[in-house]
Amino acid sequence: MKQNLKRLSILLAALLLALSSFAQDLSFYLPQGDYEYKREVPTPKEFMGFEIGQQHVTYDMTRAYMAFLASKSERVKVIENGASYEYRPLQFVIISSKENLDNLDTIRENQMNLCDPDKSSSLDIKKMPIIIWLGYSVHGNEASGVNASLAVAYFLAAAEGGEIDNILNNSVIIMQPGENPDGIQRFASWVNSARSFTEVSDTYSREFKEPSPSSRANHYWFDLNRDWLVAQHPESYYRNQIQVAWHPTVVGDFHEHGNTNGTFFSPGKKTSTNPAIPQQNWNMTEKMSRYYAKYLDRIGTAYFSKEGYDDWYTGKGAAYPDLMGGVATLFEQPSSRGHVQQKTNVLLRFCDEIRNQAYCSYASIKGAMDLKEELQNYQRESYVKAKDEAKKAPVKGYVFGNPKDRSLDIEFYRILKNSGIDVYKLNSDIEAGGKSYKKGESYVVPCEQKEYRIIRTIFEKCLTYKDSTFYDVSAWTVPYGFNMNFSELAQVANLLGNKVESIEYSPKEDLKRAEYAYLFEVNDFYSYKFLYKVLEKGIKVRVGKKAFMMNIDGEKHDFANGTMYIPVGGQSMDADELYKYVCDFAKDVPVHVIPLNSGLGENIDLGSSSFKYINVPKIALVWGTGAVHSGVGEIWHLLDQRFNIPATLIQSTSIGQANLSKYNIIVLYGSFNFDKAATDKLKAWALNDGNTIIAIDKAYRNLNELGLANINTKTRASNPKKEEVYANLSDTKRTDPNSIIEGVLLNCILEKESPMAYGITADGIVTYRETTTIISEPSVSDICPVHYK
Repeated sequence: MKQNLKRLSILLAALLLALSSFAQDLSFYLPQGDYEYKREVPTPKEFMGFEIGQQHVTYDMTRAYMAFLASKSERVKVIENGASYEYRPLQFVIISSKENLDNLDTIRENQMNLCDPDKSSSLDIKKMPIIIWLGYSVHGNEASGVNASLAVAYFLAAAEGGEIDNILNNSVIIMQPGENPDGIQRFASWVNSARSFTEVSDTYSREFKEPSPSSRANHYWFDLNRDWLVAQHPESYYRNQIQVAWHPTVVGDFHEHGNTNGTFFSPGKKTSTNPAIPQQNWNMTEKMSRYYAKYLDRIGTAYFSKEGYDDWYTGKGAAYPDLMGGVATLFEQPSSRGHVQQKTNVLLRFCDEIRNQAYCSYASIKGAMDLKEELQNYQRESYVKAKDEAKKAPVKGYVFGNPKDRSLDIEFYRILKNSGIDVYKLNSDIEAGGKSYKKGESYVVPCEQKEYRIIRTIFEKCLTYKDSTFYDVSAWTVPYGFNMNFSELAQVANLLGNKVESIEYSPKEDLKRAEYAYLFEVNDFYSYKFLYKVLEKGIKVRVGKKAFMMNIDGEKHDFANGTMYIPVGGQSMDADELYKYVCDFAKDVPVHVIPLNSGLGENIDLGSSSFKYINVPKIALVWGTGAVHSGVGEIWHLLDQRFNIPATLIQSTSIGQANLSKYNIIVLYGSFNFDKAATDKLKAWALNDGNTIIAIDKAYRNLNELGLANINTKTRASNPKKEEVYANLSDTKRTDPNSIIEGVLLNCILEKESPMAYGITADGIVTYRETTTIISEPSVSDICPVHYK
């Protein structure tokens, strides 16, 4: 009996030792100090059944715990605003004193007045609580943040004493426990299902080998930390609504990095701060960084703070709030990507990462308390200075308008409005930047408004840099990303019409019934949504490969190549049924459909061989090893969310066994190593008439391997000079063969005869060059419809 008890004791001791890296008492994550905690406020373990860090918490469980805290503590209020693609509500947790929570509307109004140079001077900031924002785990597999939010929320909800009273009375803390709900859920499910319950720290263990595409990104594999400025995804759009409504003064942005370096916290590289961000911002961030250092010193955590990262790209969570007078800090923890991982002789423990994130959160709050008035004064003065800068700037505003692509104007206005920017209707016809803008079709964004710095970062072309090395995106001008028609304005006097409250598609007059055909051009972004609906219904459509002219109601009209033609005859339905479908499909899409009663053209008749029938697209997007999943995700999102076109996501290793006859379009984005069976099948499929391979990025190599093309490339071996970091957008041709540079915007030549150019009215298109490799000029333009010289 004694021997059995002894064995049991040994086994129990071994088990406890094995679990020691997983399980830490809650006190491990709470700040040092003489605190008492309210018994009625549940600990994370009491709610979840396990200690923080013992396993990865899912987003759904985090959300439930925060809601439960709100039901048990008068200090906590939960709001939900929007949802992710997978229908997970976006949760924001507001923590403050009961008195402050009862007066949130007044506090928010005062905070907005603090950021209004016409109202801020009358405010007594001593009486205003400081607004603190703590945002966790925008990358789903950087899980220490969302797990740390449990400890931070519990501390703020349950701790008692003079220090916590001071925090609650003099701050409003807005936490977003999980900025990427779908990614967080996906990663926690993976790690928890792949883990061992005894310590396995081998980096080759399945626990640390989450397959691609990883849960770093959202549902469509998009990096949400690059989406703050353009807000294309619901997680960003709805978060920005809260951010812009509150203009937080102190912001914490919690991440992990993939190496064994210490914890990073801002200010980062001083020479790579975006010029739209006030210079004093770096100094204020540096002052805050002393608190992070002090708190991490207490627990012996190694750290660095002035190298490796920068505040250049303003579309990130640690830079976008800086444009609104905030002081935002990036935190990067070394990541275990599981529970305990041995990396280059360093043992990375999940519990340590969680504690680091929690301690940086407490340090953020402490710094905000100690520097409260200085931080609030800085935010107030940043808007006063922004107003003065806008007055002195030579550019007084921007005009944009895309009458043939109404959808661009609608989407661009949505982006501007999401950042609190006012837009006005153009009051009169003007010429600007060599382009024409008409009243009723164009809009003006004056620079002299509160969010001048956001306007500047969206529109401007920055060509001067102190440092040619960037952590992230080095060049962007948002309208170029839309290939929009826009120009700078040296003055806006007499140009501002009514303020725009919304831009919506207004259907033209009722479509008349055609006896012969219906024509429509594909200039508008959503033309393809309309086209797919028509094709899916089994309606035959032909596309004009040449430009042509028609006489319509006594007037001659030019139609570009790419114009779509729906014949009334030869369909599987009669003319009345066809008319009904065309009318229904055109209701909600900004496409101009023209009815014709004759096919006689001025130069080409509609029965010409220049008009070819097109097929219903049956698309396969190849993913897996070798794929650029962010790019595949963008195409998936475009087809699924924008155009409502179904696409099959087919794994690269399944190509050899798949029935490819189901598809007539296969998209390769990346560089794949297909086996012989897959290569033979792809080649045979591609040689069938009507089938198309779209090769993007290094997938040109696959076309060469398949014998379908002979594409050569050239690469610049050396790094670009500083002055070459940004290319002049006015240059459409670059004659220097060595000037192949990355991180630049280039105005490229567009081969107008290519189907890729259908619907684009401009002669060129702006592209972003990410690599130093380009395709050599091909002999056939269809191979490479967009190029520069």
